[in-house]
Amino acid sequence: MAIFSVVPELLLILVEFPVTIILGWFFVCYTCLFNSFLGFLFYLFGVPVGTIGGIILYLYVACRFPMTSTALEGDYATWVNIESNELDAYKGQKIPIREAYEWYIQNKISFNKPLLEVFLHRYQIFRMVFTQGHLEEIIWGVLGKSAFKHDAAGDHEEVTAVYNLGNDFYYAFLADPMFYSCGVAYDSSESLEIA
Repeated sequence: MAIFSVVPELLLILVEFPVTIILGWFFVCYTCLFNSFLGFLFYLFGVPVGTIGGIILYLYVACRFPMTSTALEGDYATWVNIESNELDAYKGQKIPIREAYEWYIQNKISFNKPLLEVFLHRYQIFRMVFTQGHLEEIIWGVLGKSAFKHDAAGDHEEVTAVYNLGNDFYYAFLADPMFYSCGVAYDSSESLEIA
């Protein structure tokens, strides 16, 4: 649906200017839609909650609808090792890709193949689905941060910790001419320039 292609842009505007958007919506509800106090409350709270809930429900259901099976097929079942007992339910199953990243970093899963090969076969090993982890990141990582932690001191602290690490650190993975780009190394002996 074409309407959902603009949803990420609208969400970014909401996250960037939450107070302005909320006050604007309050003004619209009060001046244009205020027929009764209950109607005012319905529009003020019901419409945003219903809209956001509908979008999240759409993301959750629509990404699962085309899937016929979540089982790992063929040799792919041997590519993934479940290292944590709490993930036993995923043995022989495709893992949601967002959780796979997290669990790999936390040593809860490992792979019997090189990571490049694993991610070249990502559609056979992982599920591309909207998960509870996405929802928590939207609520606490994005909306919560914009509403409660987004101030000059917090921004300065966050940026300083990342960008004041010195040129030696950034040169180790940016190399010459020290700007962000991307590439793929097919052999560990290849230089950054070749990649």
